[in-house]
Amino acid sequence: MARSITLLAPPTSPPYAPLNPHSPYPMHYPTFVSVQKLSTPEHLKAFLLDLPPSSPCPCCPSSSSSSSPASEELKIYHKKNNKSVVIEIPHAMNCINCKSICDRLKEVTSSGGFEGRKDGSPLKWRYLGSANLPPPVPPSTPPPFNLPWPKFNLLPKFIASLVPTNVIQIKGLPGQGYNLLSSSCDVTTFSGELAGLKRSLKIALDLSFYQVFVPQRLDKVYLALPSIQECERVKKLIDEGALKPLDNLETSFVREREIVEVKAMEDTESTKDVVIPGLTIVKKWVEDTSLAFNYFTSPACTAWFSQQRKRGGVVSRKVIHYGYVFDYVANDILREYEGGAGVLEGLPVEEQTPWSFVTDKIRSSHPDVNQCTVNSYLPGQGIGHHIDATGFGEPLISVSLGGSIVMEFRKGPLRKFVFLEDGDMMSLTDSARWEWSHGINSRMTDLVNNKVVKRERRVSLTYRVAVTKEKEVMPFRPYVAKVEDKVKTPVVELEGVKEFYNKVAEQWHHTRSKRGILWPRCVEFLNNLEKYSIVADVGCGDGKYLPAIFKNGCFGIGCDISVELLKLCGKSGGPDVMQQEYDKTSWAERPEVAAADCLRLPLRTSSCDAAICIAVMHHLSTLPRRIMCLKEILRILRVGGKVDVQAWALEQEGGKRRFGGQEVYVPFKVQPKYLEGKGSGVGGEDDGDLISFDRYCHVYTEGELEKVVEEVGVVDGKRWEIEGKGWDAGNWWVRIRCVEVKKLK
Repeated sequence: MARSITLLAPPTSPPYAPLNPHSPYPMHYPTFVSVQKLSTPEHLKAFLLDLPPSSPCPCCPSSSSSSSPASEELKIYHKKNNKSVVIEIPHAMNCINCKSICDRLKEVTSSGGFEGRKDGSPLKWRYLGSANLPPPVPPSTPPPFNLPWPKFNLLPKFIASLVPTNVIQIKGLPGQGYNLLSSSCDVTTFSGELAGLKRSLKIALDLSFYQVFVPQRLDKVYLALPSIQECERVKKLIDEGALKPLDNLETSFVREREIVEVKAMEDTESTKDVVIPGLTIVKKWVEDTSLAFNYFTSPACTAWFSQQRKRGGVVSRKVIHYGYVFDYVANDILREYEGGAGVLEGLPVEEQTPWSFVTDKIRSSHPDVNQCTVNSYLPGQGIGHHIDATGFGEPLISVSLGGSIVMEFRKGPLRKFVFLEDGDMMSLTDSARWEWSHGINSRMTDLVNNKVVKRERRVSLTYRVAVTKEKEVMPFRPYVAKVEDKVKTPVVELEGVKEFYNKVAEQWHHTRSKRGILWPRCVEFLNNLEKYSIVADVGCGDGKYLPAIFKNGCFGIGCDISVELLKLCGKSGGPDVMQQEYDKTSWAERPEVAAADCLRLPLRTSSCDAAICIAVMHHLSTLPRRIMCLKEILRILRVGGKVDVQAWALEQEGGKRRFGGQEVYVPFKVQPKYLEGKGSGVGGEDDGDLISFDRYCHVYTEGELEKVVEEVGVVDGKRWEIEGKGWDAGNWWVRIRCVEVKKLK
């Protein structure tokens, strides 16, 4: 009797269950295999009919030698006009151990030449799982090893649960270990230079029962096996290169003695008698943390940002810095980099934010505290062991919000585990601050007094005292609330932009215009303008781009909020030839400039042919003000007019500039001789022979400038059209063109 093959439409739900890689029993039920890249399922049907009959399954008790392979029935599920099918293979033809028909299917199809493929290329196939039926009755003797997949669980707890099984540690894997030995047993993906290469771990090592534990961010895995004999066999296979093309892998045993020691150190109860001088923990220091926790975990909190790590990549947890930015690459606060000393948001006090009450309570007893880093930990996330940088003094205070955590302290061979819950406060001084490192292990649970505690989302407020390199306490930066009126200039711009440039105008002019420092992409934009164009320089400062506009035969009109900078327009006196030629003209003696805000330009509608807006957008503190600035430029441009917009980028490459966030204060140092005549209340900070002033900047992330352009909309029947965009020399730029909005008839 010939083999029976039936073509069926797919059921409403898959008829199969996922393959269980940990099952110790043979597969007594039908196996499902997916076959792809077919021309038609009829070709596959003809192919399967020609397969030789399979022999009885030797390892399935229900498969007797008297069963007739000729009577085997294959079912094929497929969708109409679909080039993939699912084949249901009876247990008499296949089981998890022998896979007879699947092996033959793989052998024939992978060699190519299957008539059902028009181009002769091989089919693609993979296991889907077993039938969605009740599991078989287990044997009287339970399998020696059948634990749930641990994945990113607690290593000591996992290994301890395997005793008396044995564990092998495998080191030298490319990239992260969990990319190699993932929770999918049938297919394994390698990372790094071997990305995309797939191999079956189970087949390569011929494993029946095994477990894998992968620590996060480490290039090693732990392979647990049910017996010492199996452990030695697999270790020998790996050492002999069974996991080709990987080589130079290091394997070692994890002994039971080590397991016991690790397990003993894990529990907080085991270190309760360890005393650390300077470590103070106050339980429920904040009784009600709901306001603060809800604020940081709500969508309204948009200040989170990713920051680069010293070893590459970004910090896994989300962070916010208040008062001063801490840079994880330099392992210090950003005080010397041109890229910023502190963030816009100072420490919130006097009920200015939902968590101001925490800051008030801290500063009532520690008035020198001037910095706070907020960390958001998802379940499973942690932080490496460290001693806080010397850029901070004493004390270090941490307040926990939300979920609980176990923090580990280390000093040589000594360990101490402390349990921090919602509302707890921890203070580090003396030895605890400077001699003991602290960290949080990456795991999903903690062991507290012999009880397993599940981790949940946690927010920590870490308060510190930022100090200079001479260990002097740095100034306290109070929080400045942003005004909602987009026309009214916020305090942060009045003090950090307008007043800043008025104070430093003389030295700014000396270090910029006199040296002829122009942004190359802007010069290229001006060189391509038509002769006799009227060009608006929005935010012209000391007029350093006016000579470039004049050189190209165009007429420039500038405006800026700093009157002191405008007074210096046309007075370069520098070595640049272009500037010297401009200095000889009447344009330099009477430059067309005006004191004006970029949100209210003193120019008629559609009166300009082009505009430049260089290093202006990063001085606007709110999104509505940035949108309004581009609306004003759109208003004054004629249809077809173009504008070049450039602003500082958060993403920097090389150089000394580095930003710790998007809202920063950037220091600028002035020689005292340039401040003569400005009175004693200039407001700068002494820095040796120089006086340092801070200017406010909002630095842009990739794509942010384009999003501002898209928000502008239609102004006087005109809108923006983006012609080009990109990153150049630490700045994001965008070229936009004014186009007419045609009315619908």
